[in-house]
Amino acid sequence: MKYKRGIILTEFLIFVLLIGCSTTRDEPDVQSGLTSVQATATPDRTSGVSEGATYHYERGYGYQQAGVIDAAIQEYSLAIEQDDKFIQAYLDRGFLYFVRGDFDLAINDYDAAIDIDPELVAAYYNRGIVYFYMEDFVRAIEDYSKTLELNPIFVEAILNRAIANYYLGNYDETIEDADLALALDETLVGAHMVKGDAYDQRGEFEQAIENYNRALSLDPENSKIYVSRGTSYALQGEVDLAVADLEKALELGVDSNTAEFVQRVLDTLGG
Repeated sequence: MKYKRGIILTEFLIFVLLIGCSTTRDEPDVQSGLTSVQATATPDRTSGVSEGATYHYERGYGYQQAGVIDAAIQEYSLAIEQDDKFIQAYLDRGFLYFVRGDFDLAINDYDAAIDIDPELVAAYYNRGIVYFYMEDFVRAIEDYSKTLELNPIFVEAILNRAIANYYLGNYDETIEDADLALALDETLVGAHMVKGDAYDQRGEFEQAIENYNRALSLDPENSKIYVSRGTSYALQGEVDLAVADLEKALELGVDSNTAEFVQRVLDTLGG
């Protein structure tokens, strides 16, 4: 019954894109487990850029805000044609390529931005996210590590690296990064969850449950945490507690793949 549930669960923890260099950090979204990092529209986005490039960039940004992705990409491309050193246009176009699923094109844009500014935190962080979605976890970790070399307190990068390490089966490194993230922000639900998942995969169920308990104290309506804790209870032989958690997860609502898994476990347990 051993099941690497992180394939379903941890991918929802914290994958966010830093669009530009000027950012604001929102409060954690406790319903999804996400902590969002969003760009702010500031004048320095186009500082030192030609008038023509600025014109196309601003049109592209308007389309982006309106959700018209293809038109935004076209305008950003025109801006880059006007000024091939326009870092912000590369960052924003790379983000939209990612949203559209054109991962190779997104990587190319982040590569271009890094060529212009080898210490650009946003480009390394974004590229790491794209590599993660391409399931190139080794390169993702390399980019998150470079991000942290440039900005050691970038907690989102620490947590993303923990998750990438989890996918590689590097559970010790996962726990270490989760602890680093929690030292910066002890309210990070995702850090408690992935730390619990790592302990679970090591067969250390008491420690796993302890971390799921902490996650639930912060986000008591998160069905994914109940699935994780319930599975650890099941593997520990605590059938009644496992059934209660798994039924609670179904009551709160889960995606179809997770629901199928939960039902199989309940059937095995006789719940």
